[in-house]
Amino acid sequence: MLPQGKLLKMPGDGCFFFRQGHCILEEMRNPGYHKGVRCTVLEHLKKRFSDFVHRADMFGLETRTAALIWPRLRAKALQDDLCSHVSSTFPDFPKGCPCLYDNACVLLLPECPGRCSHFALPQAGTNHWNPEL
Repeated sequence: MLPQGKLLKMPGDGCFFFRQGHCILEEMRNPGYHKGVRCTVLEHLKKRFSDFVHRADMFGLETRTAALIWPRLRAKALQDDLCSHVSSTFPDFPKGCPCLYDNACVLLLPECPGRCSHFALPQAGTNHWNPEL
């Protein structure tokens, strides 16, 4: 009797859609559709900005004055709303965050199952792939 073998999938790490062990394909197809994968820090920052704009309007704050106040409030918000996935903060957030893809947290996206039917290599020298999905 022959031993039964285990079939292993090839890793998907060369795929255009592969980011930190996760697949961004669905987020690319329907950006922002799945609310559960949105970056919580970015969502809190948006809410704080909306609240700030509302308060500034209520108090009749001039645009110039509000533009001077917001950077300090933003910096405070980023200190308060620490990401549970990244151990350090990024003063120029969202730039520099390794987990951010568009408005989604890559770590909340589905894990890459390995090479699948959607596996696509990036086109050489570009940031594009063959869009025949």
